[in-house]
Amino acid sequence: MRTTLLCALAVAALLGCADSPAPTAPGDTTPPGLPPTPFVLSNPVTVSGGTMAAYLSLPPGSFGDSSTATVLLLRTGAAVDVTLIDGGFDPVPLAVVAGDTLQVEVRGDGSGTFTLLVPDSAAPVVVRVSPVDHRLHVPVSDSIVVTFSEPIDVASLAGAMTLRHTGTLLPGSLAPSPDALSAALVPTAPLPPLANQVLRVGTGVRDLDGDSLRFVFQSDFTTDSAIPGPIITILSPNAGDTISHDFPQFHLRVTSEDELTSFGIELIDEAGIEPPFTYMWFSGFPSSLIGKPFVMNASAPWLGPGSYTIRMTADDAAGHTGSSHLLQVVFAAPDTQPRIIVRSFSVIEYQYAPGDAIWFYAPQLVVAEAPGRPGLEILGFELLSIPGLPERFPRLWALALPVPATVDTELFPELYGQYAVEFYAPDGRRATSSEASARLTYRDGSGHVYATLLHGSVLPGALPTTYTPLCGHWGSIGFYQEYLCSLGLRLPVGHGDDHAPGISSMRIRHRQGRSPDQNAGSNSTLRGVP
Repeated sequence: MRTTLLCALAVAALLGCADSPAPTAPGDTTPPGLPPTPFVLSNPVTVSGGTMAAYLSLPPGSFGDSSTATVLLLRTGAAVDVTLIDGGFDPVPLAVVAGDTLQVEVRGDGSGTFTLLVPDSAAPVVVRVSPVDHRLHVPVSDSIVVTFSEPIDVASLAGAMTLRHTGTLLPGSLAPSPDALSAALVPTAPLPPLANQVLRVGTGVRDLDGDSLRFVFQSDFTTDSAIPGPIITILSPNAGDTISHDFPQFHLRVTSEDELTSFGIELIDEAGIEPPFTYMWFSGFPSSLIGKPFVMNASAPWLGPGSYTIRMTADDAAGHTGSSHLLQVVFAAPDTQPRIIVRSFSVIEYQYAPGDAIWFYAPQLVVAEAPGRPGLEILGFELLSIPGLPERFPRLWALALPVPATVDTELFPELYGQYAVEFYAPDGRRATSSEASARLTYRDGSGHVYATLLHGSVLPGALPTTYTPLCGHWGSIGFYQEYLCSLGLRLPVGHGDDHAPGISSMRIRHRQGRSPDQNAGSNSTLRGVP
């Protein structure tokens, strides 16, 4: 059975194909007596799950853009179809053993059939780099991404992958991808404008077998001018990190001399071709957040789980546009296997005053860390259904909400004599059943995302009378000052459009960037929420 794979690529160096047979060099995967091929094939290595796989890749520019290829394992007859982008493809894992013979048929521009032998050992090489070699007008905020022919030992990257300007080392952080097939070099500060930058990947880089990079790789590019405007720094996630598909959250810092008029997230397509597609846009930006670390909760319900390259973009009042470095992240669908203990879940139904036409519904949820599952952190909560009420409720993002060990954690504590979160139907409808359902999304210490379905009763109640001066931990789509709770900040309470410095409106329905798809049919108010 054939599996079609679409490989995300960017243009890199070209490996030529010789016209006559050449001697077999160490690590050469061409059978003796046959001409060498442009393909790069690793020896089998242990991958996730303990299985063995060899990685086949093809540097961009090796064939025409419209080409496709079929990889056939002669021993078993198994085949894999691969779509070439920019004339090549990123490493594809193949279930083979050393000594197996592969036959690769390329169709389209530069068609042909090539034979490869799975080696006992092979040194890694660089398959591609972004920006491509000799590229001009590279944004000064861009990060540099290098893709290898097989998984590499991430510890060997330190000191071996560098960026220099006129011989001076430019500081930056290294962020390997989860599969260790690529690594991003993220400059600490914007790169020097209108200048040549040299990337070097030395032979200190090793694969999982300890084999060093076969050749020193070097490329250069020239940056664009540093146009005055906003400077956006993505503090987290890092390149290659996995984040929740349902509750994506970004920690950012923006510096700007002028007020920002808009802020957005742009999705860069797999080949890095401009122009990018903007999947979320906010008109305006709280001026009190400029220069300070903050959290942005974003949403794109139509964007399926997968790996994406994004960047943040902002416009200021002077007409300048600034953007962050490119960031590749993985949007992960949650694992439905429960990894948290739900002590209790219910929804309180109440009115603010007897005879009030509007009924309010406040979730109550107490959870605990499951044995052997340390470091759980809540990501978000979504009320799924209350019979008789609208089918959709706003999603709530959690802000720095860990689940400590050995204690029960109340996720919606009463704040200042109010429920922390409440929902209501604008037309005054009331629940017709005592059953409510919801979903809690969280992750463990390794970053793996989980979701647990909740079922509980709708119970009659009234406004709480207790006073609990705790900091709220919930927000909706929008911008939020980071670490307010750790700073001991207490927000004012009220039932209208109360504000605190650096805070958007405390009602979800007035948040900037509200998504109609997520707020249709119901409304909500947050109490003391940063």
